[in-house]
Amino acid sequence: MGWSYGHNVEGEEVGYSVPAVCNEPGCEAKIDRGLSYTCGGLDGHSGVIGTCGKPFCSEHLLYGSKLSHDAVCSRCYEATDQDYLDDCCGGTEPKESCCFYMAQEG
Repeated sequence: MGWSYGHNVEGEEVGYSVPAVCNEPGCEAKIDRGLSYTCGGLDGHSGVIGTCGKPFCSEHLLYGSKLSHDAVCSRCYEATDQDYLDDCCGGTEPKESCCFYMAQEG
């Protein structure tokens, strides 16, 4: 199986052969609906983590989220990191006792 064409968990067409426009308001960058442009990457397509799974150009994707090793959009970056801090660390700075934090920083 390749990643040229398929459907995500919401039934939307995805894959690097599916043309798209960046989902950032005001951005008209022409991209595709492949994993490299997907908020949350493969996890975003499959709905595993709480990212939106929408396509964004490389200018509007951020790395370094605590909940995904793939790039995420700015809204999901802020939301997932705050949810992570609230759930795992009590809403403050990440603590070494957080198992996921330790795995990421490892």
